[in-house]
Amino acid sequence: YQGVKEGESAKINSVIAIIGSEGFDINPYLPTILNESLDSANSSTETKIQIEATSLNTPSQTTSNIESDARIKASPLAKRIAKEKGIDLHEIIGSGDYGRIIKRDLENITPKQEAGAPQINTMQTPVFPFNEGYTDIPNTQMRNIIAQRLGESKFSAPHFYLKTTVQLDQLISARKQINNVSDIKISINDMMIKAVALALTKHPAVNSSWMGEFIRQNHHVHIGSAIALPEGLIVPVIKFANHKTLSQISSEANALYEKARTKKYNRKSLQEIHLQFLI
Repeated sequence: YQGVKEGESAKINSVIAIIGSEGFDINPYLPTILNESLDSANSSTETKIQIEATSLNTPSQTTSNIESDARIKASPLAKRIAKEKGIDLHEIIGSGDYGRIIKRDLENITPKQEAGAPQINTMQTPVFPFNEGYTDIPNTQMRNIIAQRLGESKFSAPHFYLKTTVQLDQLISARKQINNVSDIKISINDMMIKAVALALTKHPAVNSSWMGEFIRQNHHVHIGSAIALPEGLIVPVIKFANHKTLSQISSEANALYEKARTKKYNRKSLQEIHLQFLI
């Protein structure tokens, strides 16, 4: 079967030809092909009529629209919806078979208002039962100093970070033996303070401070041990920690921690703590 001859134009959705082996029976398919060709031709004619009808701006436009309404390919439900909403079906492109207008084509269509008709804004601004608010909490003297010193420490000196893994089995065993014979109990933190102090003594280049125009290499070793309080983080300093025993470090650290918890310090002591904090 050859639906389009050589040199002719093929209509959209039309069958151009049926290809099969010799002796293939195409008779069962011919009625469907012929009906589709006829529908395609009718669709083209209707489209032409719709375009001509909508392009005319004369008193006969209404008559043309009425006459072409009967030829619009739309389902009965779509026509009823269009009538209720005042939708012009000539302006709708159908998504059904062969351009047929169906219900879903009209679901999101808003009919155009007539010229001169007042526009009604139906959108309402939502009202939320919320109010903006805030509470100003005055800074304590401690928090002001902490913020100042941490800012100076972070932005006025270069930073680098080292990380390693250490097995503490022998240290834990040694601590247990010391606490069995000593009246002053030693913590892991006390032992770490002592270890860092001895390391700084062995490597004095690390025990340095950035002074802007020069680097100051300290001859003394002061170790800061941070403690967290509800008001913020402070760093009591164990001075000359490299020369002290574990018992002395433990006693002094506990006294400083208690002083911090009970706020028995002044602004000068806090400034000294942060200025002398090296590690």
